[in-house]
Amino acid sequence: MLLIIYGISTLTIILGFIALLTQKIYIDTDTKQLTQIDIPMVGKMKTNYPALIFLFLGIFLAVYAFSRSFPPQKNEWVITGSFESGKNINWQDGTLTVFPADFECEVFPNGRFEIEAKIEEGKTFEDVIQRIDYSHPLGSAQICPKKQRETLVKHETENSREYKPVPIQVYKIDK
Repeated sequence: MLLIIYGISTLTIILGFIALLTQKIYIDTDTKQLTQIDIPMVGKMKTNYPALIFLFLGIFLAVYAFSRSFPPQKNEWVITGSFESGKNINWQDGTLTVFPADFECEVFPNGRFEIEAKIEEGKTFEDVIQRIDYSHPLGSAQICPKKQRETLVKHETENSREYKPVPIQVYKIDK
């Protein structure tokens, strides 16, 4: 798609230059005067504006395609923490889910968790992640990184977060 936009922009720039070089001047049919346009920061021009439209459109398309050709860099992030419970739980029986879900998550036997994420440069983990959810047959826990940052973050660096232990809410099981 970007190659097509580059091709169209190149074609319109070339057509604009050809039209400028042939010096066709357009006359307003009502006033029989040369067509005049105002260009901000340049001033008034009496010229063949269709050629300029081709030229500026081509330049705009080229800049647009160029900006899309080089997406922002992504930084590697590591988020760690742990879950705790008053009961003896096999933590790996649960499921750790991050929303949005395009990150790698792992829960270790001791209740520790690790999330590896590639996040666009200039954004933080809290900007991108809405919620971290741990579900287990015996209970669950949720972390909202943006809302709970002040209360749950134990240690942070530019590309990492370490959370304080998060208690899970154990379900009551009636027998």
